[in-house]
Amino acid sequence: MSQFKKPSLNDKEWVRQCVQWSGYKGCEYSFCNIFVWNDTYNTKIMHFNDFFLSRSKSDEGFGYGMPAGKGSLREPIEEIIKDAQQLDSKYYIYGVTEENIPVIDSLFPNKFKFEEYRDGFDYIYLSDDLINLSGKKYHAKRNHISKFERTYNWEYEDITPDNVIECLDMLEKWRELDRNRDNTDLNHETCALKIAINNFKELDMCGGMIKVDGQIIAFTMADLINDEVADIHFEKAFPDMPGGYTIINREFAARRLNNIKYLNREEDLGIEGLRKAKLSYYPAILLKKYRAVPV
Repeated sequence: MSQFKKPSLNDKEWVRQCVQWSGYKGCEYSFCNIFVWNDTYNTKIMHFNDFFLSRSKSDEGFGYGMPAGKGSLREPIEEIIKDAQQLDSKYYIYGVTEENIPVIDSLFPNKFKFEEYRDGFDYIYLSDDLINLSGKKYHAKRNHISKFERTYNWEYEDITPDNVIECLDMLEKWRELDRNRDNTDLNHETCALKIAINNFKELDMCGGMIKVDGQIIAFTMADLINDEVADIHFEKAFPDMPGGYTIINREFAARRLNNIKYLNREEDLGIEGLRKAKLSYYPAILLKKYRAVPV
């Protein structure tokens, strides 16, 4: 049986090295995501030659992440096929991009069909766009920030291992104000955030918060997928303070991520309001993703 295992902090460096070699930009390749959401998705990982492999259980069988690493994809995909056969389970490969499709097709002709997964597309922005908000298309964003700055006595503060626990207190208050979210989703998110908080330093995370009159009203956290892409994992702002999301977005990008080319703000999960909000920032890349399903 293949040696898939639960991820630990000891796996961080080799996973990140494989992802760096691959050049992939998808949020599923953030080690932080893999680690903090593991209790929810029960993801297992494997170091196979120079590749990072991952496997999660779903209602449709086992989902395997598109292998990330260097060299031919033939052997890592063969390993995925073998593992699924040993488990005697249906399976698919997720995180497949348009660039991956012809490669898989050439190595395994007529073996897979490719199904677009719109709810999983990643929204990837140029950091300069989110920092400067230049041009007519960002006029409304600039207005939101100007109104916020005129209305509130606010300050920005970096999140550190010493103050990160304050974000959990703010999340509990935020949950009380957001009654439109499914409790199960909120519970999963709270669990993931607690793991991130408890391992903030070890995961090499960074973050920022906005305080009004000394109280947190918005915060965000991120880590690096590779040298040119940061992944924004958590972003929360009180809904009764218009402009909170807009200003934490800009300030964090300007103060902590200004040397990173791309900011991945992850998928919209098919949530209409979230999709509209992410599109309103005009992504430089809408990273299309597919599932490779055996035929």
